[in-house]
Amino acid sequence: MKFLPKWRKKTEPFSFFGTDGIRGSANQGVLRPEYLVILGRVLALILQSQGKKLRIAIARDTRVSGDMLFSSLVSGFLSEGGDVFDFGIIPTPAVSFFTLREKFPLGVMITASHNPFGDNGIKIFDSQGDKIDSALIAKIENLWKKIMASKPREENFSISGKIHNCSNILSLYTNFLKTTIKKNPPDIKVVLDCANGATYQIAPQVFVSLGIEVSVIGNQPDGENINLNCGSLFPERVFKKVQEEKADLGISFDGDGDRVVISTAQRILKGDEMIYLCALDLFKKGELKENKIVLTETSNMGLLASLKKEGILFEITEVGDHMVARKMKEMGISFGGETSGHLTFSHYLPTGDGILAAIQIISRFEKSTWENISEALKGLNLYPQVTKDIIVRKKIPFSKLPELFSVIKSTRQFLGEEGRFLVRYSGTEPKIRILAEHISEKKAAKAVKNVSEIVKKILV
Repeated sequence: MKFLPKWRKKTEPFSFFGTDGIRGSANQGVLRPEYLVILGRVLALILQSQGKKLRIAIARDTRVSGDMLFSSLVSGFLSEGGDVFDFGIIPTPAVSFFTLREKFPLGVMITASHNPFGDNGIKIFDSQGDKIDSALIAKIENLWKKIMASKPREENFSISGKIHNCSNILSLYTNFLKTTIKKNPPDIKVVLDCANGATYQIAPQVFVSLGIEVSVIGNQPDGENINLNCGSLFPERVFKKVQEEKADLGISFDGDGDRVVISTAQRILKGDEMIYLCALDLFKKGELKENKIVLTETSNMGLLASLKKEGILFEITEVGDHMVARKMKEMGISFGGETSGHLTFSHYLPTGDGILAAIQIISRFEKSTWENISEALKGLNLYPQVTKDIIVRKKIPFSKLPELFSVIKSTRQFLGEEGRFLVRYSGTEPKIRILAEHISEKKAAKAVKNVSEIVKKILV
């Protein structure tokens, strides 16, 4: 596809895996119990073929479907003689941490991140705490399909797998997070919104243990209220609470705790603003390896220009926190982020961590920074952005939609060099995402409107 950035390769999508693991409606498709039993077997068989110990770490968020998916996946793994270490409800980044720390060959998080409670999914980490690469995904997919299509296996009486309960490990992760900050946080009050998700226990513990005055909302999960009008998708809720309680900051996490959105008493910060503050502070303190950060194709053109002016270099990669992490690892870069609030400090953890990012930001800046946020961001001039998400009936490749392909091309010409235009399918939801950026907000809005009309005509 000609309109894709030059670094993006044309590859066939995996049947089950999207851009961030497996995700979809719980109890439908491959997220049905009978298929997850097979996936559990597949993970054990692959480890066995690699000569690795049949040990796996598994955790989940607060969705009501989590127990069903956990039980099914575990049953398959146990049936092949593997041992499962159950970490209970913890954030996704904690799975990465414990997989690396305890030398598990694989770690699994059962979550659909920011999606509604009816969805769920599977994220898989390798022994280095990284999300598994395309080569391993392909192996899993191929063996999974093969077993699904085969006859039931012969009876197997050599059962030796066990479940080990590890739900008392939150203090270990809390202690790790505390070691990542170099000085005590300033005397501030913070409102936490845990999205009724995986951070509802650990986030308040971490902040209180650092001596921060904390008010908590979104910490009453009932299995169905995860991300429901709360968390990082609805930062207005915590912003209002900050003003009501005369707090200094609001911190909003998503359902599985790998992203964060920060609010001051004046306004909600954009993801690119958080990235700018962190990158500039790391740069000034000599902590930015290669004087370079990793961003994605959705990063604002104004951010790129402002970083360049400060002498900070950057690499651009595809959307996805795992893509950011992979590029950081390849190039030895210590910081990277996405506009959505995924911030990765790779010298502490190889994946994005909302709690870690929040305490890094809080400990690096004085209280006066948040009281005068406009002054702190005066060197950043973001271009106006207009975005729109549209639910589609099917994700048809753009190359097979000549009318849409043509309007995207003409829209790019319309915006010219003073803007940019990005259209892509969501990797985790049945949506098409449209983004226009231009020095003229009216021009960006017109671009989005024109393409939205075509999308609705042919894909809705």
